[in-house]
Amino acid sequence: LKPMLTALSKVQSATSSVIIEIINEPEWCMNEVPCDTDDCVSAAQMQRFVAMQAAAIHSFGFKVTVGSASLKWNGNSGSAEANYWSDSALQAVVKDEQAYLDLYNIHYYDWMYDPSWGYTPCREDV
Repeated sequence: LKPMLTALSKVQSATSSVIIEIINEPEWCMNEVPCDTDDCVSAAQMQRFVAMQAAAIHSFGFKVTVGSASLKWNGNSGSAEANYWSDSALQAVVKDEQAYLDLYNIHYYDWMYDPSWGYTPCREDV
């Protein structure tokens, strides 16, 4: 990671125009979700990975995001089950103030909508 960030930081204006996505839809390989891949990790292990990467990327001046699979895992109220990528969640597993996301990149699919439940941002006041 560091050699890539070193090279990228030499590009003029890269730190102000580049957002690095650490991982896309990491929830699908976490045991708590449940995992649907051959190799699964705990939520704490994935949070540690994301937190360490975020801190390293921030040390080079870049912005960071994660392509989260659903609002289901990115909220503190309503129908959300967890908020895996909040600043406090990431900093709880890695004691580093640079362990945070600059942008919440949360995916939304048709399966997430139902009039009586679901993970739509327009259904509930939060």
